[in-house]
Amino acid sequence: METILKLLRKYKELIKYGFWGAVATVVNIGTFHVCYDMASLSNTASNLIAWLAAMLVAFVTNKLFVFESRNQTFKQNIQEFVSFAGFRLVSEIFDLGIMIWAVDMMHMNAMLWKVIANVIVIALNYLFSKFIIFKKPGNKKAAK
Repeated sequence: METILKLLRKYKELIKYGFWGAVATVVNIGTFHVCYDMASLSNTASNLIAWLAAMLVAFVTNKLFVFESRNQTFKQNIQEFVSFAGFRLVSEIFDLGIMIWAVDMMHMNAMLWKVIANVIVIALNYLFSKFIIFKKPGNKKAAK
């Protein structure tokens, strides 16, 4: 039991990122489904709307619950959001490229490829968030 608790403490941030990332992914895929399958919007329009909804959910949850960024000034919060949105746009280019290739060009299953694209995007977004956007000053491990 002690070993499990040590692992949970050690990987706390990654576990929180996984949970909130799953929430953002459900928002992304759910929004895509509503736009593409139910509202009959194009693949590209559906993907962009889904990205925007998921990006907003991800920013709030990553900032507050995963990386616990507590910037106090309006300017700091805006800078963090702009950085977050910019890097999410980079990962969205990967997502959109995969979807255009798989769905529009190769005529493969849209929902399957939406899930596959999200796996790649999740990994990119974690790296961007941890090491660039919500990077904490100093080395926390050295203080332990």
